Amino acid sequence: MPDPAIDLIRERMARIRARAQGKAGRLSEETRQFLDWKHYVRLFPWESLAAAAAFGYFMVPRRSPLTRSDTGALAAQFAREQQTVLNANEAANAKARSPSLFGSLLGVATTTLWRVGMAYATKELGNIVAGMLVPPGSPADAGPTRPTQREQNYDDFVRRPA
Repeated sequence: MPDPAIDLIRERMARIRARAQGKAGRLSEETRQFLDWKHYVRLFPWESLAAAAAFGYFMVPRRSPLTRSDTGALAAQFAREQQTVLNANEAANAKARSPSLFGSLLGVATTTLWRVGMAYATKELGNIVAGMLVPPGSPADAGPTRPTQREQNYDDFVRRPA
């Protein structure tokens, strides 16, 4: 003889699965749409055109001015640039050799804050997903309304007079 409480639980689980699949499908579609650049071009054509023009303008390098130089000027310019490269390499080596205490502490603090933030975001995302699967106050959240046959048998056994 099938227990009506078990059938009720199975029915509720089937509804929860169906609702979760629907929400997962919608979330997948919204994510696909969010990541599709063509969607934004369709929604905001003029803004997209302006952004593309600005991007193209700033990405194209400027023309270097043409200068005529004699051999002496070229040699002097080469010496200045070579000295600049040497100075830049020396500065980079000095920084690489001795990190400051403040820089080290800042690196540790940044790493710690990043990890704490990621842990918090993961926990909150888990809570959001759990809330999507079983909303509070829903019939699936309430559980069976009457005890199962096994629980009833146990209660009868415990309360039975000796």
